[in-house]
Amino acid sequence: MGNNGHSEIKEKPKKLSVFIVDGQPLYRQAICQVLERDMEVVGESCLDPGVWRTIESLSPRVVLVDVGLPLLNGFGIARQIVNHCPGVAVVMLSPSPDDDQLFQAIKSGVVAYINKSVSAEELISLLNRVGDGEYPINEMLLNWPRAATKVLQLFKNLSLMGKDVETL
Repeated sequence: MGNNGHSEIKEKPKKLSVFIVDGQPLYRQAICQVLERDMEVVGESCLDPGVWRTIESLSPRVVLVDVGLPLLNGFGIARQIVNHCPGVAVVMLSPSPDDDQLFQAIKSGVVAYINKSVSAEELISLLNRVGDGEYPINEMLLNWPRAATKVLQLFKNLSLMGKDVETL
C-alpha cells in the first residue's frame, strides 16, 4: 500500500520488441527461443525485400537482419527498413564478418553488425544496448581499420563533390 492507503500498481517494464529476418528457418526459430525469455519476438521472415511493410505495421524496436550470403541481399533489406521504418533499429548478422561487409552495413544505416556465432548472452546484451539507443557499430570501426578508412574516404569524396552525407 502507498502512503495514502491506496494500493499502487506498478507497471512491468515493457519488453524490447524484436523482429527477425533470416534465410534459415531453423536459425530464426533458435533465435526466437533464446530471445523470448527477455524480449518480445513480434515476428520473423525469410529474406524478402518487401518485409519492411510487415515491420512497418508491427513497429518493433529492433530488427535482426542476416547478411544473406552469397547475394548479400540483407543489406538492401536493411536499407529498406531504415528508410521506411523510422525508429526501428537494424542489427546485421553475418556468418563471416569482414571489412567490406562492415562498410556495407554502415552505408545501409544499421546500428550494429555482429557475427552469427555470437553467444546468446552477447546477443541479448547487444540488443538491450541497441534498445537503449546505443550504436555499437561505431565501436567496431576501432577494430576494423580498413572499414574505418573506407568510411573516412567516402565522407571525403562526398564533401569534395558538395554532397550532403545524409543523402547516402
